[in-house]
Amino acid sequence: MSVSFNPSDKGGYFMELISQISWDEKTKTGKFNSAEDKKIRIKFSVNELCEMINICDKQAGNAQFFHKTPSSSTQISFGTYPKDSAEPRGIALSARKNDNSIFVPLSFAEGTYLSEILRFFIQRSLLIEQKAQEAYFANKA
Repeated sequence: MSVSFNPSDKGGYFMELISQISWDEKTKTGKFNSAEDKKIRIKFSVNELCEMINICDKQAGNAQFFHKTPSSSTQISFGTYPKDSAEPRGIALSARKNDNSIFVPLSFAEGTYLSEILRFFIQRSLLIEQKAQEAYFANKA
């Protein structure tokens, strides 16, 4: 899973998911399918990021998101796993775009790290918005 923020795109919060196709136990490395048609790219809203942060922080809950464009639809699930378990093992992101499906399990520690990255992206976008407002009002004076 790759997470990015595009400061020139207001609200440009992105994740790219790539499916793992094998694991080498000896070297402890995975091999991933980098074919473009096997990747799932998702642009999230700030509200969706906040929902994910809440789930990571509470280590509880599940959220469902649905994104539709003229050429595709993406279903996203984010929450504890196993789902509805009394003792969850971590946080998981699963996404299905057209016929491609990817499941990304995270430990609670990795969920905390993801939460901090998402907070950082939101803070950066707020600073960018604040600077734009300050410039706007400076020109009005």
